[in-house]
Amino acid sequence: MKFNHSSDFEGNIQIHTLAVRLFAGARELMNQDHIEVVLTLPANVRDLKRAIIEQHESLVSFVSFGRIAINNDFASEDTVIPLEQNGLMVIALIPPVSGG
Repeated sequence: MKFNHSSDFEGNIQIHTLAVRLFAGARELMNQDHIEVVLTLPANVRDLKRAIIEQHESLVSFVSFGRIAINNDFASEDTVIPLEQNGLMVIALIPPVSGG
C-alpha cells in the first residue's frame, strides 16, 4: 500500500494518508480491500485506531477487537508508525481470529 507524504508544516510533524488493508468482515462491510486514513505523524497505533474510528465509524467493532499489523508484524498500541524511506509500508487491520 502506498504511504503518501505531505509537506512539513511544523518541524517534523506531517500529515499523511495511510492505506490500511482490510480483511474478512471489515472488507465485506466496506466493499473494498483497503481504506485511506489521514493521520498526523509522528503517531502510534493507538492514534491510528482512533483515526480509523473517526474517519470510518462503521469499523468501530473491527478496530476495537482486531489488531493492527505493520509490515507483516503485529503492533502494540504504543508502536510508532514508521516513516518509510521508500514511501511503501503495509498496514493491515486484522480481525479477531478464533480457532480450535
